[in-house]
Amino acid sequence: MPIYNNKSTKEVIIEILSKEWPLSARKIYYTITKSHNLSISYQATHKALKELLQQNTIIKNQNGYQLHADWINKMNEFGQRVKKDYENNSGETKTVQKLVFKTPIDFIKFHFGFLEKLIETEGKVDFVFFCRHVISSPPLAVSGDDYKKLKKIMSKCNWTIVSNSSTPFDNWAANYWKKLGVKVKLGFETPTNGMMVINNDYVFDIRMSKKSRDEWDHLVNSKAKDFDINSMTEVLLSEKSKMIVFITKDKELADTLREY
Repeated sequence: MPIYNNKSTKEVIIEILSKEWPLSARKIYYTITKSHNLSISYQATHKALKELLQQNTIIKNQNGYQLHADWINKMNEFGQRVKKDYENNSGETKTVQKLVFKTPIDFIKFHFGFLEKLIETEGKVDFVFFCRHVISSPPLAVSGDDYKKLKKIMSKCNWTIVSNSSTPFDNWAANYWKKLGVKVKLGFETPTNGMMVINNDYVFDIRMSKKSRDEWDHLVNSKAKDFDINSMTEVLLSEKSKMIVFITKDKELADTLREY
């Protein structure tokens, strides 16, 4: 029987639905609390289900909840490509995957999972995030369980954020990250006009539409007293802010980009 003590409620739900589906909210709650002897309220279970629906990880129909086919395919394709890349590593540059995420928060959740797997295989992660503006997603749009997961991940990462802007918002967000032990550099040249993430030898090139980018720029360029946190959260959750991510494994490229 799986051990769930160190997993979030959503991770437990995903594992349960990977074995039996569709299931009602009551059945899922019963399985969590009775079959696995975990202490959790029905309200907390329902909240986790709602968040998984919003993230397009699960779907709900008249028979109950089940995993979203698109999410299953995305995880399977990515896992197969990473496995193949490791098995056939010849030192050559390889584009591992092109992934499309309906919302920025979908990408953030995926990236958490990627970092967890990378930590499992490589122990530590040298993480660099290049951006136009510092993103302050943890206080804005992730759940309590995901925030705990992030802090656990960060304990295994050498984490750096480099922004080519230094607006009042950038400084506000930078102070938040610095409290978590992250090194933040503002007003520096970056190798992209958008966003790019380096995870050890993996390079994530993140693309958004010009309209979405301009919308975010407008929000973060406002004066500190005019920050609209609700609007920022809406952008992170909006399907209008679709992200296209190209993931490449290339040690030479990753090392070169870190020199910025």
